[in-house]
Amino acid sequence: MFFVFIFILNSGFSQPVSLENTATRLYHDAQNHAREGKYDLALEEHLKAVRIFEFLNDHAGLARSYNSIGLIYNEIKAFEQSRNYYNKAIAELALEPDQKLQAYVLNNLGMLVENLGENDSAQFFYERSLGLKQELQDTLGISKTYTNIGVINIKEGRFREGLNQYFKSLQLKLLLHDSVGIATAYSNIADAYGWMGLFDSTRYYLNQGMNYINQKKDLPTLSLYYRNFSALFNAVEDFESAFAYSDSLLAIEKKIFHLKLSDELARQQIMYETEKKDQELSAEKAKTALLTEKQHREKTEKTILFIILGGLLLFSVLLYYLVQMRSRQMRQNTLLFENEKKLLEAISQRAEKDKELLEKEVELKTKELIASSTLMLSKQEVILQLKEQLEDLSKKNVRIPDELLAKINETYQSSLNLEQEWERFQTHFNSIHGSFFEKLQALSADLTETDLRHSAYIRIGLTTKEIAALLNIEPSSVQKSRMRLKKKLGLTREQDLQDFIKSNLS
Repeated sequence: MFFVFIFILNSGFSQPVSLENTATRLYHDAQNHAREGKYDLALEEHLKAVRIFEFLNDHAGLARSYNSIGLIYNEIKAFEQSRNYYNKAIAELALEPDQKLQAYVLNNLGMLVENLGENDSAQFFYERSLGLKQELQDTLGISKTYTNIGVINIKEGRFREGLNQYFKSLQLKLLLHDSVGIATAYSNIADAYGWMGLFDSTRYYLNQGMNYINQKKDLPTLSLYYRNFSALFNAVEDFESAFAYSDSLLAIEKKIFHLKLSDELARQQIMYETEKKDQELSAEKAKTALLTEKQHREKTEKTILFIILGGLLLFSVLLYYLVQMRSRQMRQNTLLFENEKKLLEAISQRAEKDKELLEKEVELKTKELIASSTLMLSKQEVILQLKEQLEDLSKKNVRIPDELLAKINETYQSSLNLEQEWERFQTHFNSIHGSFFEKLQALSADLTETDLRHSAYIRIGLTTKEIAALLNIEPSSVQKSRMRLKKKLGLTREQDLQDFIKSNLS
Protein backbone atom coordinates (compact mmCIF):
# COMPACT_ATOMS: atom_id res chain seq x y z
CA MET A 1 0.00 0.00 0.00
CA PHE A 2 2.81 2.36 0.94
CA PHE A 3 4.54 1.69 -2.42
CA VAL A 4 1.38 2.48 -4.37
CA PHE A 5 0.83 5.79 -2.60
CA ILE A 6 4.47 6.74 -3.19
CA PHE A 7 3.97 5.83 -6.88
CA ILE A 8 0.88 8.06 -7.13
CA LEU A 9 2.70 11.00 -5.55
CA ASN A 10 5.61 10.53 -7.97
CA SER A 11 3.11 10.51 -10.87
CA GLY A 12 2.34 14.18 -10.23
CA PHE A 13 -0.99 14.10 -8.35
CA SER A 14 -1.44 16.89 -5.81
CA GLN A 15 -4.76 15.68 -4.38
CA PRO A 16 -6.26 12.31 -3.44
CA VAL A 17 -7.35 10.31 -6.47
CA SER A 18 -8.86 6.79 -6.56
CA LEU A 19 -6.47 4.07 -7.63
CA GLU A 20 -8.91 2.76 -10.21
CA ASN A 21 -9.21 6.18 -11.90
CA THR A 22 -5.44 6.57 -11.85
CA ALA A 23 -4.91 3.22 -13.56
CA THR A 24 -7.58 4.01 -16.15
CA ARG A 25 -6.00 7.40 -16.92
CA LEU A 26 -2.57 5.81 -17.30
CA TYR A 27 -4.04 3.16 -19.63
CA HIS A 28 -5.66 5.77 -21.91
CA ASP A 29 -2.53 7.94 -21.93
CA ALA A 30 -0.53 4.88 -22.99
CA GLN A 31 -3.01 4.17 -25.80
CA ASN A 32 -2.65 7.75 -27.07
CA HIS A 33 1.15 7.50 -27.01
CA ALA A 34 0.95 4.24 -28.99
CA ARG A 35 -1.26 5.82 -31.65
CA GLU A 36 1.29 8.61 -32.03
CA GLY A 37 4.10 6.08 -32.43
CA LYS A 38 5.69 6.93 -29.05
CA TYR A 39 6.08 3.31 -28.04
CA ASP A 40 8.62 3.90 -25.23
CA LEU A 41 6.26 6.30 -23.45
CA ALA A 42 3.32 3.98 -24.11
CA LEU A 43 5.12 1.00 -22.51
CA GLU A 44 6.10 3.13 -19.52
CA GLU A 45 2.50 4.24 -18.88
CA HIS A 46 1.09 0.72 -19.42
CA LEU A 47 3.53 -0.79 -16.89
CA LYS A 48 2.53 1.84 -14.32
CA ALA A 49 -1.12 0.93 -14.89
CA VAL A 50 -0.27 -2.78 -14.58
CA ARG A 51 1.24 -2.26 -11.12
CA ILE A 52 -1.96 -0.59 -9.89
CA PHE A 53 -4.22 -3.24 -11.48
CA GLU A 54 -2.11 -5.95 -9.80
CA PHE A 55 -2.48 -4.22 -6.45
CA LEU A 56 -6.28 -3.93 -6.97
CA ASN A 57 -6.46 -7.55 -8.17
CA ASP A 58 -8.30 -6.20 -11.26
CA HIS A 59 -8.04 -9.09 -13.76
CA ALA A 60 -10.04 -7.30 -16.47
CA GLY A 61 -7.74 -4.25 -16.30
CA LEU A 62 -4.66 -6.48 -16.41
CA ALA A 63 -6.01 -8.35 -19.43
CA ARG A 64 -6.56 -5.08 -21.35
CA SER A 65 -3.11 -3.77 -20.42
CA TYR A 66 -1.31 -7.05 -21.27
CA ASN A 67 -3.06 -7.17 -24.66
CA SER A 68 -2.08 -3.57 -25.43
CA ILE A 69 1.54 -4.22 -24.41
CA GLY A 70 1.54 -7.29 -26.66
CA LEU A 71 0.37 -5.10 -29.57
CA ILE A 72 3.21 -2.63 -28.97
CA TYR A 73 5.86 -5.37 -28.90
CA ASN A 74 4.35 -6.86 -32.06
CA GLU A 75 4.57 -3.43 -33.73
CA ILE A 76 8.29 -3.11 -32.92
CA LYS A 77 8.92 -6.73 -34.08
CA ALA A 78 9.66 -8.08 -30.57
CA PHE A 79 7.50 -11.15 -31.23
CA GLU A 80 8.43 -13.31 -28.25
CA GLN A 81 7.69 -10.52 -25.79
CA SER A 82 4.44 -9.92 -27.66
CA ARG A 83 3.46 -13.62 -27.38
CA ASN A 84 4.30 -13.59 -23.66
CA TYR A 85 1.96 -10.68 -22.91
CA TYR A 86 -0.86 -12.10 -25.04
CA ASN A 87 -0.63 -15.32 -23.01
CA LYS A 88 -0.72 -13.28 -19.80
CA ALA A 89 -3.90 -11.59 -21.05
CA ILE A 90 -5.48 -15.01 -21.75
CA ALA A 91 -4.55 -16.16 -18.24
CA GLU A 92 -6.23 -13.11 -16.66
CA LEU A 93 -9.36 -13.61 -18.79
CA ALA A 94 -9.62 -17.14 -17.43
CA LEU A 95 -10.03 -15.58 -13.95
CA GLU A 96 -12.45 -12.85 -15.08
CA PRO A 97 -14.02 -13.79 -18.47
CA ASP A 98 -14.71 -11.15 -21.12
CA GLN A 99 -15.70 -12.84 -24.39
CA LYS A 100 -15.23 -9.76 -26.55
CA LEU A 101 -11.73 -9.04 -25.27
CA GLN A 102 -10.80 -12.72 -25.34
CA ALA A 103 -11.85 -12.97 -29.01
CA TYR A 104 -9.68 -9.93 -29.72
CA VAL A 105 -6.64 -11.35 -27.91
CA LEU A 106 -6.98 -14.74 -29.63
CA ASN A 107 -7.15 -13.02 -33.02
CA ASN A 108 -3.98 -11.05 -32.14
CA LEU A 109 -2.23 -14.28 -31.17
CA GLY A 110 -3.26 -15.79 -34.48
CA MET A 111 -1.82 -12.85 -36.41
CA LEU A 112 1.41 -13.04 -34.41
CA VAL A 113 2.09 -16.74 -34.99
CA GLU A 114 1.04 -16.39 -38.64
CA ASN A 115 3.80 -13.79 -39.08
CA LEU A 116 6.18 -16.31 -37.52
CA GLY A 117 5.12 -18.95 -40.07
CA GLU A 118 3.23 -21.11 -37.54
CA ASN A 119 0.16 -21.50 -39.73
CA ASP A 120 -1.41 -24.43 -37.84
CA SER A 121 -1.26 -22.51 -34.56
CA ALA A 122 -2.60 -19.41 -36.29
CA GLN A 123 -5.63 -21.32 -37.60
CA PHE A 124 -6.23 -22.75 -34.10
CA PHE A 125 -6.34 -19.28 -32.53
CA TYR A 126 -8.46 -17.84 -35.36
CA GLU A 127 -11.05 -20.62 -35.01
CA ARG A 128 -11.25 -20.08 -31.23
CA SER A 129 -11.69 -16.35 -31.83
CA LEU A 130 -14.35 -17.07 -34.47
CA GLY A 131 -16.38 -19.19 -32.04
CA LEU A 132 -16.50 -16.38 -29.49
CA LYS A 133 -17.40 -13.77 -32.12
CA GLN A 134 -20.24 -15.97 -33.37
CA GLU A 135 -21.63 -16.21 -29.83
CA LEU A 136 -21.40 -12.40 -29.57
CA GLN A 137 -22.93 -12.01 -33.08
CA ASP A 138 -20.06 -9.69 -33.97
CA THR A 139 -20.67 -9.62 -37.74
CA LEU A 140 -17.70 -7.41 -38.61
CA GLY A 141 -15.32 -9.42 -36.43
CA ILE A 142 -16.60 -12.71 -37.86
CA SER A 143 -16.02 -11.43 -41.38
CA LYS A 144 -12.41 -10.45 -40.60
CA THR A 145 -11.68 -13.81 -38.96
CA TYR A 146 -13.10 -15.70 -41.96
CA THR A 147 -10.61 -13.75 -44.07
CA ASN A 148 -7.73 -14.62 -41.73
CA ILE A 149 -8.62 -18.33 -41.84
CA GLY A 150 -8.91 -18.12 -45.63
CA VAL A 151 -5.39 -16.65 -45.87
CA ILE A 152 -3.99 -19.55 -43.82
CA ASN A 153 -5.68 -22.11 -46.11
CA ILE A 154 -4.34 -20.38 -49.22
CA LYS A 155 -0.81 -20.36 -47.75
CA GLU A 156 -1.09 -24.08 -47.04
CA GLY A 157 -2.31 -24.81 -50.59
CA ARG A 158 -5.89 -25.60 -49.53
CA PHE A 159 -7.34 -23.30 -52.12
CA ARG A 160 -10.91 -24.56 -52.08
CA GLU A 161 -11.12 -24.26 -48.28
CA GLY A 162 -9.60 -20.78 -48.45
CA LEU A 163 -12.05 -19.77 -51.19
CA ASN A 164 -14.95 -20.97 -49.04
CA GLN A 165 -13.80 -18.76 -46.14
CA TYR A 166 -13.45 -15.75 -48.45
CA PHE A 167 -17.01 -16.23 -49.73
CA LYS A 168 -18.30 -16.39 -46.13
CA SER A 169 -16.51 -13.12 -45.39
CA LEU A 170 -17.99 -11.56 -48.55
CA GLN A 171 -21.55 -12.44 -47.53
CA LEU A 172 -21.14 -10.67 -44.19
CA LYS A 173 -19.51 -7.63 -45.82
CA LEU A 174 -22.50 -7.39 -48.17
CA LEU A 175 -24.85 -7.43 -45.16
CA LEU A 176 -22.83 -4.62 -43.56
CA HIS A 177 -22.79 -2.60 -46.84
CA ASP A 178 -19.04 -2.13 -46.32
CA SER A 179 -17.91 -1.08 -49.81
CA VAL A 180 -14.17 -1.18 -49.09
CA GLY A 181 -14.54 -4.48 -47.21
CA ILE A 182 -16.59 -5.95 -50.08
CA ALA A 183 -13.93 -4.86 -52.60
CA THR A 184 -11.21 -6.44 -50.43
CA ALA A 185 -13.22 -9.68 -50.17
CA TYR A 186 -13.61 -9.83 -53.97
CA SER A 187 -9.86 -9.26 -54.31
CA ASN A 188 -9.17 -12.20 -51.96
CA ILE A 189 -11.56 -14.43 -53.94
CA ALA A 190 -9.89 -13.40 -57.23
CA ASP A 191 -6.48 -14.14 -55.69
CA ALA A 192 -7.61 -17.64 -54.69
CA TYR A 193 -8.84 -18.35 -58.22
CA GLY A 194 -5.54 -17.03 -59.54
CA TRP A 195 -3.64 -19.55 -57.42
CA MET A 196 -5.91 -22.24 -58.87
CA GLY A 197 -5.14 -21.07 -62.42
CA LEU A 198 -8.80 -20.16 -63.10
CA PHE A 199 -8.10 -16.80 -64.70
CA ASP A 200 -11.61 -16.22 -66.10
CA SER A 201 -12.98 -16.40 -62.55
CA THR A 202 -10.13 -14.16 -61.37
CA ARG A 203 -11.09 -11.51 -63.92
CA TYR A 204 -14.81 -11.83 -63.09
CA TYR A 205 -14.37 -11.22 -59.34
CA LEU A 206 -11.88 -8.41 -59.89
CA ASN A 207 -14.48 -6.70 -62.11
CA GLN A 208 -17.11 -7.23 -59.40
CA GLY A 209 -14.86 -5.63 -56.81
CA MET A 210 -14.11 -2.63 -59.03
CA ASN A 211 -17.81 -1.67 -58.85
CA TYR A 212 -17.46 -1.12 -55.10
CA ILE A 213 -14.08 0.61 -55.34
CA ASN A 214 -15.60 3.17 -57.70
CA GLN A 215 -18.17 4.01 -55.00
CA LYS A 216 -15.54 4.92 -52.38
CA LYS A 217 -12.44 5.82 -54.43
CA ASP A 218 -10.27 4.17 -51.76
CA LEU A 219 -6.74 4.61 -53.12
CA PRO A 220 -4.97 1.72 -51.28
CA THR A 221 -7.67 -0.74 -52.39
CA LEU A 222 -7.64 0.66 -55.93
CA SER A 223 -3.85 0.21 -55.94
CA LEU A 224 -4.34 -3.43 -54.87
CA TYR A 225 -6.77 -4.02 -57.77
CA TYR A 226 -4.50 -2.44 -60.37
CA ARG A 227 -1.66 -4.65 -59.14
CA ASN A 228 -3.93 -7.73 -59.33
CA PHE A 229 -5.14 -6.83 -62.83
CA SER A 230 -1.56 -6.34 -63.99
CA ALA A 231 -0.59 -9.75 -62.58
CA LEU A 232 -3.64 -11.35 -64.19
CA PHE A 233 -2.91 -10.00 -67.66
CA ASN A 234 0.73 -10.95 -67.32
CA ALA A 235 -0.38 -14.50 -66.48
CA VAL A 236 -2.57 -14.70 -69.60
CA GLU A 237 0.20 -13.01 -71.67
CA ASP A 238 -1.89 -9.94 -72.48
CA PHE A 239 1.11 -7.72 -71.94
CA GLU A 240 -0.47 -4.58 -73.38
CA SER A 241 -3.25 -4.64 -70.77
CA ALA A 242 -0.75 -5.57 -68.07
CA PHE A 243 1.33 -2.55 -69.02
CA ALA A 244 -1.74 -0.28 -68.92
CA TYR A 245 -2.62 -1.39 -65.39
CA SER A 246 1.00 -1.08 -64.31
CA ASP A 247 0.95 2.47 -65.58
CA SER A 248 -2.26 3.20 -63.65
CA LEU A 249 -0.77 1.52 -60.56
CA LEU A 250 2.24 3.81 -60.79
CA ALA A 251 -0.02 6.88 -60.90
CA ILE A 252 -2.03 5.69 -57.87
CA GLU A 253 1.07 4.85 -55.85
CA LYS A 254 2.49 8.24 -56.72
CA LYS A 255 -0.68 9.86 -55.40
CA ILE A 256 -0.62 7.71 -52.24
CA PHE A 257 3.04 8.61 -51.75
CA HIS A 258 2.24 12.31 -51.93
CA LEU A 259 -0.66 11.92 -49.50
CA LYS A 260 1.52 10.01 -47.07
CA LEU A 261 4.28 12.57 -47.49
CA SER A 262 1.78 15.37 -46.81
CA ASP A 263 0.47 13.56 -43.74
CA GLU A 264 3.98 12.92 -42.51
CA LEU A 265 4.95 16.53 -43.03
CA ALA A 266 1.79 17.68 -41.25
CA ARG A 267 2.51 15.28 -38.39
CA GLN A 268 6.09 16.46 -38.21
CA GLN A 269 4.86 20.05 -38.24
CA ILE A 270 2.48 19.32 -35.37
CA MET A 271 5.28 17.64 -33.48
CA TYR A 272 7.49 20.60 -34.23
CA GLU A 273 4.93 23.08 -32.95
CA THR A 274 4.31 20.98 -29.84
CA GLU A 275 7.97 20.66 -29.12
CA LYS A 276 8.47 24.37 -29.71
CA LYS A 277 5.77 25.15 -27.19
CA ASP A 278 7.35 22.77 -24.70
CA GLN A 279 10.66 24.53 -25.24
CA GLU A 280 9.11 27.89 -24.48
CA LEU A 281 7.60 26.55 -21.27
CA SER A 282 10.87 24.87 -20.29
CA ALA A 283 12.80 28.07 -20.97
CA GLU A 284 10.97 29.71 -18.11
CA LYS A 285 12.22 27.02 -15.72
CA ALA A 286 15.85 26.61 -16.71
CA LYS A 287 18.33 27.73 -19.34
CA THR A 288 19.83 24.28 -19.58
CA ALA A 289 16.46 22.77 -20.51
CA LEU A 290 16.13 25.45 -23.22
CA LEU A 291 19.46 24.47 -24.77
CA THR A 292 18.48 20.79 -24.78
CA GLU A 293 15.15 21.50 -26.43
CA LYS A 294 16.81 23.77 -28.97
CA GLN A 295 19.18 21.00 -29.99
CA HIS A 296 16.27 18.61 -30.22
CA ARG A 297 14.37 21.06 -32.44
CA GLU A 298 17.33 21.47 -34.75
CA LYS A 299 17.59 17.73 -35.08
CA THR A 300 13.90 17.54 -35.91
CA GLU A 301 14.28 20.26 -38.52
CA LYS A 302 17.14 18.37 -40.11
CA THR A 303 15.03 15.23 -40.13
CA ILE A 304 12.20 17.06 -41.85
CA LEU A 305 14.65 18.52 -44.36
CA PHE A 306 16.08 15.09 -45.10
CA ILE A 307 12.57 13.71 -45.53
CA ILE A 308 11.68 16.54 -47.93
CA LEU A 309 14.90 16.17 -49.92
CA GLY A 310 14.49 12.40 -50.02
CA GLY A 311 10.88 12.82 -51.10
CA LEU A 312 11.85 15.25 -53.86
CA LEU A 313 14.56 12.89 -55.07
CA LEU A 314 12.15 9.97 -55.09
CA PHE A 315 9.54 12.09 -56.85
CA SER A 316 12.07 13.06 -59.54
CA VAL A 317 12.96 9.42 -60.14
CA LEU A 318 9.30 8.44 -60.31
CA LEU A 319 8.53 11.35 -62.64
CA TYR A 320 11.33 10.33 -65.02
CA TYR A 321 10.11 6.76 -65.01
CA LEU A 322 6.54 7.91 -65.60
CA VAL A 323 7.57 10.07 -68.58
CA GLN A 324 9.40 7.11 -70.14
CA MET A 325 6.42 4.86 -69.62
CA ARG A 326 4.03 7.48 -71.01
CA SER A 327 6.17 7.94 -74.11
CA ARG A 328 6.09 4.23 -74.79
CA GLN A 329 2.34 4.17 -74.26
CA MET A 330 1.83 7.05 -76.73
CA ARG A 331 3.71 5.12 -79.40
CA GLN A 332 1.55 2.09 -78.74
CA ASN A 333 -1.61 4.26 -78.80
CA THR A 334 -0.61 5.71 -82.19
CA LEU A 335 -0.27 2.22 -83.65
CA LEU A 336 -3.58 1.22 -82.13
CA PHE A 337 -5.25 4.32 -83.60
CA GLU A 338 -4.01 3.47 -87.11
CA ASN A 339 -5.36 -0.07 -86.80
CA GLU A 340 -8.71 1.23 -85.59
CA LYS A 341 -8.85 3.68 -88.48
CA LYS A 342 -8.34 0.86 -90.98
CA LEU A 343 -11.02 -1.17 -89.24
CA LEU A 344 -13.50 1.72 -89.41
CA GLU A 345 -12.83 2.17 -93.13
CA ALA A 346 -13.51 -1.52 -93.72
CA ILE A 347 -16.72 -1.29 -91.69
CA SER A 348 -17.80 1.80 -93.68
CA GLN A 349 -17.24 0.00 -97.01
CA ARG A 350 -19.18 -2.99 -95.78
CA ALA A 351 -22.05 -0.71 -94.70
CA GLU A 352 -22.19 0.84 -98.20
CA LYS A 353 -22.37 -2.62 -99.76
CA ASP A 354 -25.11 -3.64 -97.34
CA LYS A 355 -27.03 -0.48 -98.23
CA GLU A 356 -26.78 -1.24 -101.95
CA LEU A 357 -27.95 -4.81 -101.38
CA LEU A 358 -30.89 -3.57 -99.31
CA GLU A 359 -31.92 -1.09 -102.01
CA LYS A 360 -31.74 -3.83 -104.64
CA GLU A 361 -33.78 -6.14 -102.41
CA VAL A 362 -36.49 -3.48 -101.95
CA GLU A 363 -36.51 -2.82 -105.69
CA LEU A 364 -36.88 -6.54 -106.41
CA LYS A 365 -39.72 -6.95 -103.90
CA THR A 366 -41.46 -3.89 -105.36
CA LYS A 367 -41.28 -5.45 -108.81
CA GLU A 368 -42.71 -8.67 -107.40
CA LEU A 369 -45.51 -6.66 -105.78
CA ILE A 370 -46.32 -4.92 -109.05
CA ALA A 371 -46.32 -8.31 -110.78
CA SER A 372 -48.73 -9.61 -108.17
CA SER A 373 -50.96 -6.58 -108.70
CA THR A 374 -50.82 -7.19 -112.44
CA LEU A 375 -51.96 -10.76 -111.84
CA MET A 376 -54.88 -9.48 -109.78
CA LEU A 377 -55.64 -7.02 -112.57
CA SER A 378 -55.63 -9.84 -115.15
CA LYS A 379 -58.10 -11.83 -113.08
CA GLN A 380 -60.28 -8.76 -112.76
CA GLU A 381 -60.29 -8.38 -116.55
CA VAL A 382 -61.21 -12.06 -116.91
CA ILE A 383 -64.21 -11.49 -114.63
CA LEU A 384 -65.28 -8.47 -116.66
CA GLN A 385 -65.00 -10.45 -119.90
CA LEU A 386 -67.02 -13.27 -118.41
CA LYS A 387 -69.69 -10.82 -117.34
CA GLU A 388 -69.86 -9.25 -120.82
CA GLN A 389 -70.08 -12.71 -122.51
CA LEU A 390 -72.96 -13.77 -120.28
CA GLU A 391 -74.81 -10.53 -120.99
CA ASP A 392 -74.40 -11.08 -124.79
CA LEU A 393 -75.65 -14.66 -124.60
CA SER A 394 -78.57 -13.62 -122.49
CA LYS A 395 -79.62 -10.99 -125.04
CA LYS A 396 -79.42 -13.58 -127.87
CA ASN A 397 -81.41 -16.20 -125.92
CA VAL A 398 -78.70 -18.71 -126.62
CA ARG A 399 -78.82 -21.94 -124.71
CA ILE A 400 -75.50 -22.44 -122.92
CA PRO A 401 -74.03 -26.00 -122.95
CA ASP A 402 -73.25 -27.67 -119.65
CA GLU A 403 -69.54 -27.86 -120.40
CA LEU A 404 -69.45 -24.12 -121.03
CA LEU A 405 -71.40 -23.48 -117.84
CA ALA A 406 -68.84 -25.57 -115.95
CA LYS A 407 -65.98 -23.47 -117.40
CA ILE A 408 -67.86 -20.26 -116.63
CA ASN A 409 -68.45 -21.48 -113.07
CA GLU A 410 -64.75 -22.37 -112.73
CA THR A 411 -63.78 -18.89 -113.92
CA TYR A 412 -66.30 -17.39 -111.52
CA GLN A 413 -64.92 -19.41 -108.62
CA SER A 414 -61.42 -18.20 -109.37
CA SER A 415 -62.75 -14.65 -109.13
CA LEU A 416 -63.82 -15.38 -105.55
CA ASN A 417 -60.17 -15.74 -104.54
CA LEU A 418 -59.45 -12.06 -105.19
CA GLU A 419 -59.78 -11.32 -101.50
CA GLN A 420 -57.15 -13.96 -100.79
CA GLU A 421 -54.98 -12.31 -103.42
CA TRP A 422 -55.45 -9.01 -101.57
CA GLU A 423 -54.39 -10.63 -98.28
CA ARG A 424 -51.27 -12.04 -99.95
CA PHE A 425 -50.65 -8.61 -101.44
CA GLN A 426 -50.94 -7.03 -97.97
CA THR A 427 -48.46 -9.50 -96.49
CA HIS A 428 -45.96 -8.91 -99.28
CA PHE A 429 -46.52 -5.15 -99.13
CA ASN A 430 -45.92 -5.03 -95.34
CA SER A 431 -42.63 -6.93 -95.71
CA ILE A 432 -41.39 -4.03 -97.89
CA HIS A 433 -43.05 -0.97 -96.42
CA GLY A 434 -43.28 -2.00 -92.79
CA SER A 435 -45.78 0.13 -90.84
CA PHE A 436 -47.40 1.81 -93.87
CA PHE A 437 -50.97 0.85 -92.96
CA GLU A 438 -50.46 1.70 -89.28
CA LYS A 439 -49.17 5.18 -90.16
CA LEU A 440 -52.04 5.68 -92.59
CA GLN A 441 -54.71 4.66 -90.09
CA ALA A 442 -53.08 6.85 -87.44
CA LEU A 443 -53.82 9.88 -89.68
CA SER A 444 -57.54 9.10 -89.88
CA ALA A 445 -59.87 6.64 -88.16
CA ASP A 446 -62.44 6.89 -91.01
CA LEU A 447 -60.41 5.06 -93.66
CA THR A 448 -62.19 2.11 -95.31
CA GLU A 449 -60.66 -1.09 -96.68
CA THR A 450 -60.97 0.43 -100.18
CA ASP A 451 -59.07 3.54 -98.99
CA LEU A 452 -56.25 1.36 -97.69
CA ARG A 453 -56.07 -0.62 -100.94
CA HIS A 454 -56.20 2.57 -103.01
CA SER A 455 -53.33 4.10 -100.97
CA ALA A 456 -51.21 0.94 -101.30
CA TYR A 457 -51.67 0.88 -105.09
CA ILE A 458 -50.62 4.55 -105.26
CA ARG A 459 -47.54 3.76 -103.15
CA ILE A 460 -46.28 1.11 -105.60
CA GLY A 461 -46.90 3.41 -108.59
CA LEU A 462 -49.94 1.88 -110.34
CA THR A 463 -51.79 4.05 -112.89
CA THR A 464 -55.32 5.35 -112.46
CA LYS A 465 -56.60 2.82 -115.00
CA GLU A 466 -54.87 -0.08 -113.24
CA ILE A 467 -56.23 1.01 -109.87
CA ALA A 468 -59.74 1.35 -111.33
CA ALA A 469 -59.56 -2.20 -112.66
CA LEU A 470 -58.29 -3.60 -109.34
CA LEU A 471 -60.97 -1.75 -107.36
CA ASN A 472 -63.61 -2.69 -109.95
CA ILE A 473 -64.65 0.94 -110.49
CA GLU A 474 -64.51 3.45 -113.32
CA PRO A 475 -61.38 5.64 -113.75
CA SER A 476 -63.51 8.71 -112.99
CA SER A 477 -64.55 7.11 -109.75
CA VAL A 478 -60.86 6.69 -108.88
CA GLN A 479 -60.45 10.48 -109.04
CA LYS A 480 -63.47 10.99 -106.79
CA SER A 481 -62.12 8.36 -104.40
CA ARG A 482 -58.82 10.23 -104.26
CA MET A 483 -60.60 13.49 -103.39
CA ARG A 484 -62.41 11.75 -100.51
CA LEU A 485 -59.15 10.16 -99.38
CA LYS A 486 -57.36 13.56 -99.37
CA LYS A 487 -60.16 15.00 -97.26
CA LYS A 488 -59.92 12.15 -94.74
CA LEU A 489 -56.16 12.63 -94.54
CA GLY A 490 -56.58 16.37 -93.95
CA LEU A 491 -54.83 17.43 -97.21
CA THR A 492 -55.53 20.71 -99.01
CA ARG A 493 -56.59 20.84 -102.63
CA GLU A 494 -53.09 22.04 -103.61
CA GLN A 495 -51.36 19.07 -101.99
CA ASP A 496 -50.64 16.11 -104.23
CA LEU A 497 -51.92 12.81 -102.79
CA GLN A 498 -49.28 10.69 -104.55
CA ASP A 499 -46.41 12.87 -103.29
CA PHE A 500 -47.83 12.85 -99.75
CA ILE A 501 -48.15 9.04 -99.64
CA LYS A 502 -44.70 8.39 -101.12
CA SER A 503 -42.95 11.03 -98.99
CA ASN A 504 -44.64 10.68 -95.60
CA LEU A 505 -45.74 7.06 -95.40
CA SER A 506 -42.50 5.28 -96.43
